[in-house]
Amino acid sequence: MNAPAPARLLDRLYASEAHHYWSVGMRAVSHAILESGGVRDGPLLEVGCGGCTFLRELAEKNPRYTTLGIDRNPAALATVRLSRSGQPPLAQADLHNLPFADHSLAGVIGLDAFDQHGVHLKTALTESRRVLRTGGFLLLRVSAYPWLQSEHDRAFGTGRRCSAKEIRAALRQADLKIGRLTYANLLMLLPAIALRLAIMANLSSVEVQFSPARTLGAMLTAVLRAEAAVLRSVRFPAGLSIYALAQKVAS
Repeated sequence: MNAPAPARLLDRLYASEAHHYWSVGMRAVSHAILESGGVRDGPLLEVGCGGCTFLRELAEKNPRYTTLGIDRNPAALATVRLSRSGQPPLAQADLHNLPFADHSLAGVIGLDAFDQHGVHLKTALTESRRVLRTGGFLLLRVSAYPWLQSEHDRAFGTGRRCSAKEIRAALRQADLKIGRLTYANLLMLLPAIALRLAIMANLSSVEVQFSPARTLGAMLTAVLRAEAAVLRSVRFPAGLSIYALAQKVAS
């Protein structure tokens, strides 16, 4: 079974992010992790903003904050331009050269951005620290477990899967103080491994994840929302994703 073209899959990902069970559930997790550390006053930037759904939710939860978005993929930004009005200011840029002045942002958020193909983790973290104010935060999510690298990751542009040890070391090297470091998406870990083995054996395809039965999709969304509630105060020892919440402190 041939893998579908990545560009076509990414288009489907952008188009479905407002309602797909994984996107909805993982946004709930992201909000929970972020709120557990407190959102700072000032401009908040999402790198790799995709269709901008998370930024819109963040602005609705915190209407006094300025939310900004960048993405290096023009297809993602085109999706936002075609959506409803009221989107945050956007720019086409990448993590290695953020179009913002030193010490200008209160927060940088990267959800499945720092592990993408072509991203140099050390450079991206150094650049994120540069634009953060003292006391500003970095929230990142990356895919976990290098041994789980598969066709799924190639299809969605994930260049590398990371270990918690690697992320901890990279943040410390970038002189960012770690507040929280946890895995997420724990309950779906074993089913996800089974699905990826099936894809490797040509028994399934990456695209099957876009069309779960309605009841199954609702159940999986509920599972992720339940995990989000727990993750406000508990650290998971395993999961498909790694979250880190770090802070720029005075040198």
